[in-house]
Formats: sequence, structure tokens, C-alpha cells
Amino acid sequence: MVVYLVPWDPKRNLMEEANRLYDEAGTFDCVQEGDLVAVKLHVGELGNPNYVQPFFVHDVIRRVKEAGGKPFLTDSNTLYHAQRSNAYDHMVTALTNGFNLAPFIVADGLRGENYRTVPTKGILKEIEVSGAIAEADAMIVVSHDKGHELSGFGGAIKKLGHGLHAGSGEVSATPNRRNRN
Repeated sequence: MVVYLVPWDPKRNLMEEANRLYDEAGTFDCVQEGDLVAVKLHVGELGNPNYVQPFFVHDVIRRVKEAGGKPFLTDSNTLYHAQRSNAYDHMVTALTNGFNLAPFIVADGLRGENYRTVPTKGILKEIEVSGAIAEADAMIVVSHDKGHELSGFGGAIKKLGHGLHAGSGEVSATPNRRNRN
């Protein structure tokens, strides 16, 4: 596995560095003309600045469009009761935090009911994946790293696990939907 990184350096233009990284990594090579492209991100909580700032995401949107794709921003609802636990509040949070240059589609539906069961090659024979992710033609993942108070250092893999889950939050071989009272 190759990891591409733009280290923090206040003397350098981070937008230029990010675009250099995208080119070096071939980030947008997965996008073909007319593809519906999921740009998976974390839109943050209201009043919390710990997420990738919108100007970086807007540049990703621009690059997807230049590659011929039709980008949409996406993430799944949270399992805990917070500002992003249902699609309405999640979309309001996305707009309030400045994510407005592409449609924001909540990946797992209004209350976590939109999912697909997909086969895997791993230990499990199949898993539940948020519907909008399963239906997308391509996906670009925008991640941030932060010290996470409960689980150590969060990053790209953690964000994929959290943001691609189906509304039940369970990864099981059989759909066992949890009551979301």
C-alpha cells in the first residue's frame, strides 16, 4: 500500500500541494465521463472545526467535474443521537458548515434504511453498505486525521468504516436490522 501525504507546512500553499498529490497518486483516474462520483467526507458537527475545510472539498469537486464526473457529497448518518443522526439534520449541518458546491446525499437514507448487501472476498461473505455508495460509479474519499478520544488516531480507514456502513451499523452476514428508536 502506498500512502500519499501532504505534511503541514505554513510556508507552502496547501491547495497547490494537495493538487500535486492528487496528480501523483492518480486520484481522479477512476472517474470516467458521466460517472456518478461519491465524494465521501465528514461534514463535521455544528460548532466543531475538526473536519476537512470546504475549500479543499470544493477543489476535489472541481477536479471530478474536469474529469467528466458528476460529483455528489456523501456520508452515512451517525448511529449515536447527534446532529447527523438523520438525513434532514445531516444535510443542514453540511450546508451550515459550507459544503454546498455539489449535492449532499445522505448515503444510507432518511433514517439509515437505504442499504445494499454486497458480496466480499474477506472473512464475511457479504456486508451491508449504504445505498448511495453501492450505487455510485466511483468514489473519492476525503479524510482527516485527528486524535480520537476513544479509539486512538482516526484516519482514512476509520472514516470509511464509519461512513460506508448501513444504518444498522452492523457488519453481519445476515441483515439484522436494529431498531433505531
